[in-house]
Amino acid sequence: MAIVSCSTCGARGVAGRECGNCHTYIPEMQASLSSQPVPVAAASQPVPPMPVEADINNVPIMQVKNRRQEPAVGSIVLSQIDDPINNQPVFVPSSTNNLSIPPPTDMFNIGAPTPDISSTQPQAPRVAPQTIARLQDLLKELLTSIDKNEAQRYFPGNGQIRAKVLHDWEDELRITQSFLALLVANRVAPQSDILIRQSLTEAIHQFNFKRPFEIKLIGHTGAGKSTLFGAIIGEDISPSGSGDAVTGTRIKVRFADPNNPADGEKMTVYLRDGSSPLPFTRAEWPQACEKYIQEPVGAAVNEVKNVLYVEFVLQNKSGSSQFPPNCEFIDLPGGEAGQERHEEILSEELKQIDALIYVIGTNRVRGNLTRPISEQVKLKITQGQRADIAARKMFVVAAHWDLARPGEDRIRTEEGMRYLLDYLPENYEGYHQHGPNHTYFFYPIRTEDAYLATQGIQCKEQKHSLVPKLQQRGEDYRGHMAGVYEDLRQIDPFLPGDFSATNFNDITLEQHKAMLQFSQLPILIDDLERFLTESRHEVQLDAARSKLTDAIQEFINYGWEQLKARNIDIGNRDPHRITDVRSNYEGQRTHLREEAIISNIKGMEKAWKKCVDQLYHDFNVSQPASNAFHQALAAAFSRAVRHVRTFIQKGHLDHTIDTDWRRPEGANAPVTERLGRELKTREFLSSLRDDLLIALQEELQKPGSAADVLADTFLKLLSKEERPGGPLSLQMVSVGVFDHNSDMQARYDGLKQHIKEQAGNICSFTISGLLLGEHYALDKTRGTLAQLIQFIASNNEEHFTFFNRVHPYMENVLLEMQQRIQQDSAFIIIHYFLREIRKLTKRSILHRVNEYAEPDRIDEEDGDFEKLLRDLNAALLRKLTDEQFVSALDAQLFTHEAEIMRWFDLIRQADSLKNGIVFSQ
Repeated sequence: MAIVSCSTCGARGVAGRECGNCHTYIPEMQASLSSQPVPVAAASQPVPPMPVEADINNVPIMQVKNRRQEPAVGSIVLSQIDDPINNQPVFVPSSTNNLSIPPPTDMFNIGAPTPDISSTQPQAPRVAPQTIARLQDLLKELLTSIDKNEAQRYFPGNGQIRAKVLHDWEDELRITQSFLALLVANRVAPQSDILIRQSLTEAIHQFNFKRPFEIKLIGHTGAGKSTLFGAIIGEDISPSGSGDAVTGTRIKVRFADPNNPADGEKMTVYLRDGSSPLPFTRAEWPQACEKYIQEPVGAAVNEVKNVLYVEFVLQNKSGSSQFPPNCEFIDLPGGEAGQERHEEILSEELKQIDALIYVIGTNRVRGNLTRPISEQVKLKITQGQRADIAARKMFVVAAHWDLARPGEDRIRTEEGMRYLLDYLPENYEGYHQHGPNHTYFFYPIRTEDAYLATQGIQCKEQKHSLVPKLQQRGEDYRGHMAGVYEDLRQIDPFLPGDFSATNFNDITLEQHKAMLQFSQLPILIDDLERFLTESRHEVQLDAARSKLTDAIQEFINYGWEQLKARNIDIGNRDPHRITDVRSNYEGQRTHLREEAIISNIKGMEKAWKKCVDQLYHDFNVSQPASNAFHQALAAAFSRAVRHVRTFIQKGHLDHTIDTDWRRPEGANAPVTERLGRELKTREFLSSLRDDLLIALQEELQKPGSAADVLADTFLKLLSKEERPGGPLSLQMVSVGVFDHNSDMQARYDGLKQHIKEQAGNICSFTISGLLLGEHYALDKTRGTLAQLIQFIASNNEEHFTFFNRVHPYMENVLLEMQQRIQQDSAFIIIHYFLREIRKLTKRSILHRVNEYAEPDRIDEEDGDFEKLLRDLNAALLRKLTDEQFVSALDAQLFTHEAEIMRWFDLIRQADSLKNGIVFSQ
C-alpha cells in the first residue's frame, strides 16, 4: 500500500484509492512516481502538469461505430472551483450549453463584439478538474491493461458478454484519447479549458474500471442505514441505534478477492492529519470500532472526529451476499442531526456517486421530514446527468417497514413515500417495481429483522452464539418472529407447525432463512448483485459517455464562438454545413480583401470611441482629489498665488491706495497733516487679476502643466491602442503602406498635436474668462474686499507700519479670488475639452435663414478624425490595384483565414469524435 500525493490538491492518499481531501481518484501508477511519503506541508503546493506533445495534423481517421448521443439533463450554472494548473479560483458553469467565451485577440483585427457568458444560479461542481497530463497518463494505463488482457478480472460475466463490454470500453477510451490530443494541440480560453477538464475528469473517473466501484448508503439519522448496512455485508461492524447519531465517520467495506490469497480480512483507520494508517486485527475490531467509528454519547470522548474514513476488507461467507471484489460499500453518517461535521461529510460524498442506496425511515417519511436530504439528492445526483443513468444507479429503501402496520397506517406511509418522486430522476418508477406485488418504486424492508436474521444464519452455520451486545435485540427479534410465524410458514411449508423457541439460540437455521426472505432484503441484494455484475458497467459506460459528450460539446461551442468572433456565424450551428460555408468562404477572396480594409477602418473607429468613452468615465467617475488633472490645476493655482503674494509683499500694489494730505500756505511749505487714505478699488482689482492671470499663464506653459496633463489623459489612452498590431496603428491597418513618415501618419500626429494645443487654449481662455467675468467679481460691501476697504479707511498709522499691516488684507482678497474660480475652472475646462474631443468625430453645424430668425436645423458633419478615416479607407481601396499591396494584404488575410479554416476543421473533427469517429494516434 503506497502513500502518495494527490495530483489535484497535493494531500496524502493511498494509491489506487480516492483522495480523502478532494475525492479525486489517485491512480496506482503514481506510486512509482512518488514512492516516498509526501510531507503534509506539501499539500499547498500545486503539482505542475507533465510535458505533453501531440500532433494531429494529417492524421487518418477510422470509423469505429456510430453511437447515439443523448444530451445531459441539467441547468447551466456558475460555480467556483480551484484550477490546479494556475492555482487560482475560477468561476465556471457546470454544464456546457449556450456558453460563450471571449475569443483571443487575433492579428487581423475585425472589431467583432465580445460575446457574453450565460449564467444562472450557482451550484457546486462534483469533481475538481485534473490536469490534461494526468488524464492522459490514466488513459494510457487503462488502455495498457486492456491490451495486456489484465482488465478481464475487473469485468464479471461470461466470455462473450465480457468481450463485448471490453470492446466498447476500449472504443470509448480511444475516442477520449483522440479528444485529449485534439485539446492539447489546440489550447482554449481558461474558462472553457477548466470546464472541459472538469467534464473529462468525471468521464475518465467513470471509465476507470480499476478503481473501486462505490455504493453509498445515505439517509437521515435513525433511518436504519447502519442496520441495513450490516445486513447487506453480513457483519456486525457498523454501530446502530435508534434516533441518535451513532455512525460518526465514513465506513468503507469491500470483499476480498477470492483469487488473491493475500487479500484477507482487515480493518484500517485513516486519519485526517495524514499520519500513517492504523491497522487492527480481527480481535481488536470491537474496541477499534467503538473508538474510531461510533459517535461518543454524553460526556464520552473518542477519536471519531479525527478519522477520515475506516476501511474493512471482508471475506464472502457461505450464505452471505456474493458481490464483485472491486465493489465498495460506504456507510455514511446520518443527516439532519444538527452535527455540522456529518453534514459536511454527506455533502462531500454526494459530489461523486457510482451507486446510491437512499434509506428512508418510515418513522420520518410522513410530514416530508426528509426533504433537506432529498433536495441534496436532486441537486447533486438527479440533475446534471441523464435521467436513465441516475435512475438505474439509485435504490430507495423504506426501512423499518414493520412499523408501518397494514391498514390506514401503511396507506399514509405509502402516500408519504410518493413525495420522493419529485426529487428522483424522471421515470424512476419505470426502472423500479418492488414489494410483494411489484407496486412500489422503493424496497419495503424490515431492516431490524433482516439484520438479526443474517446474524442468526451466521451463528448457526459457524456454530457460535449471538454476541452479548445483541442479546436484547435478539429477544425482540424472537418476538417479531412469533408474531409473523404464519407468514413464515407460507414461505417455507416445512417449518414446524408451532413456534416454540424460548430464546434466540433456539431459533433454527430454516426459521432464520424464512425470516430473512420475509424481511424483503434478499430482493434488494439480488438486484444489487445483478446491477453490479450485469448492469454496472453499462451504466458506468453510459455515464462516462455522457460526460465525454459534455466535454466535446463544450470544445465545439468554443469553436463556434471563435468563428462568430471572426464574422462567421452559422445560425443553427450545424456541423454538416461547415463544408458548404468553407467552400463559399474560399470563393470570396476579392470580397474579403475589401472587407478586411473596411474591418480595420472600423476597428480604428471603435478603438477611438473606446478611448473617448474611457475619458468620459475617468473624468465623471473619478473623485477630484484623485484625478491627475484636478491635482495639477490645484498645484498651478497654488504656485501662481504664491507668486502674486510676493508681489503684494514687495509693494507692487501699494499705488492703488490713495492718500489725502493738508498742506500749509506756500508752495514750498512741508506737509504738516494727513487727512486720510482710500483704496482705488477698480485699479486694485484690475492689477490683482492681471498679476494672477500672468502667473497662471506662466504655470500653464511649463512642461507637465495642468494643460499637458489634461491632453495626456486622452493621449495615453490612444497610445495603448497604437501599440504594434493595435487597432490605431496605421502601419498595421494599412498593411505597411503608410509608415511613420507618410502623409496619413502626419495627419494623425497633427490631430494629437491639435489636442495638446486645444488643451492649453481651453485652460487659458477659461481662466481668463472667469477672472474677468462679472459672476466672479468681488463685493465691496462684504468679504475680504470690504475688510480691506474698511481697514484702509480707518487706519491712521505711519506710512511704513500701515503698509506692512495692509498687505495681509490684500493677500486675503487674492485667496478669495482664487477660491472663487479654481474649482469651477476645473469643471468648465473639462467640459470644453470633452466637447473639443467629440468635435474630432462629429461637429454640429447651425443653419439660419437670417440673423433674426430661429435656427432652421442643426446638422452634423464629420470631424477631422472621421475625415482621416474616410480618406484612409479610400486610399487603401484604390491600392487594391497594386500587386505589392494585394500580396501584403493576402499575407495578413491568410493568417485570419487560416484561423477560420482551422476552427472549421476542429469543429468537424470534434463532432466526428462525438459520434464515434476515432483518430488514429
